[in-house]
Amino acid sequence: MADQPASRLEGMSAALYFLAFLLIGVPLLDWGRGILPAALGNATWRFAVTQLLSNYLVTPAVGLAVAVGTARLTHDWKAMRGIRLLVWAFTAFFGALTLLFPFDALQARRVMQPPGRAIFNIGMASGVLHLVLMSIYLLLLTRATNAMMRGAPKAVGVEPKQKLVTRP
Repeated sequence: MADQPASRLEGMSAALYFLAFLLIGVPLLDWGRGILPAALGNATWRFAVTQLLSNYLVTPAVGLAVAVGTARLTHDWKAMRGIRLLVWAFTAFFGALTLLFPFDALQARRVMQPPGRAIFNIGMASGVLHLVLMSIYLLLLTRATNAMMRGAPKAVGVEPKQKLVTRP
């Protein structure tokens, strides 16, 4: 058992989970700091907040991948269940943002003066692209975590059933 990759990673799992937490949490905290004071009724504020968030997406995406990979490689099914719920929540959140962002952008664009509209249009296009790409990534990650959990034990501490492959 000592030669198995999972057993060699078990000593690193706490450090890898903490790294994942930092990769997800620190950029989101930085984003949260930059959006106050909140003005939910203002389309320009909502556009700016979503645009700012789209600039912080890559690092949390890597953090989610580190968490999923660590849980899978160490067969930490309990952690995988929690991570899967987090991935589902992020998927729903970014799916909603992807659908709503263009509406806020169009409302915010109406108050822009003509000289600033070209830069605004570039920002709007890049924001939409970032959100669409993040939504695709999260959908793929949701699919992967669901597939990983199919072979997971129903109770913690129980080994998953292995499929027997017989060759003729």
